[in-house]
Amino acid sequence: MTTPTRSTLAVLIDADNVPARLVERLLAHARRLGDVALARAYGNWSAQPPEPWRRLLGDDGLRPPPDDEQRYRKNGADIALTIDAMDLLHDGAVQGFLIASGDSDFTRLALRIRQAGLFVAGVGNPSTPAGFRSACHTFTWTDTLTAAAGETPPGGPPPAWVRTVRHAFQTAPGKRSGWLNLAMLGQTLQRTEPDFRPRRHGHPTLRRLLASRPDLFALRRDTGATTYVRLIGAT
Repeated sequence: MTTPTRSTLAVLIDADNVPARLVERLLAHARRLGDVALARAYGNWSAQPPEPWRRLLGDDGLRPPPDDEQRYRKNGADIALTIDAMDLLHDGAVQGFLIASGDSDFTRLALRIRQAGLFVAGVGNPSTPAGFRSACHTFTWTDTLTAAAGETPPGGPPPAWVRTVRHAFQTAPGKRSGWLNLAMLGQTLQRTEPDFRPRRHGHPTLRRLLASRPDLFALRRDTGATTYVRLIGAT
């Protein structure tokens, strides 16, 4: 498997499921995972895509369905995204993909990319089906790309809990090539900081807490659905 660090990535955005206001943060997140070779958005648009998409990606980065017959079909944009992904896969143009969508239709695409030995990251909203999330090596929720009221946005000064988690990570056994089983991190936290609770920091689970700071922690999931974490920032 190609590792997520410094791979050449194609960012493919399902514009029917991801709002344009998130694109800048989405691309910033992608650049933390690798070198973005291209970024494209796909939508069931008429002849002229909406202005926010044109401003953010330019005409070369926009992919409406290829013809009028496909344009107004429900899955027209999804088909266009999948075709482009397969062309890029077979051309060997990139070493990994970031697929931004909350649609389960991309589950098989993510699995096909993994079968080819390439890295695939996913980004989606809280209703994204578990199948698509599990098919990706790493998955990030769209709500972590925007700063909630009263929270420090990703990329800002780290909150106090980050130092606690980093210390537990550094003392935990079983790291392989810098990656640690998330369950082992949780066990180490229970031992070193018995009072530590992710809910006190606004997230229901440790995974969701770490995913809220993609500038500091990388997450990936293997084919057995085991989640691993790696440090990618400094406090």
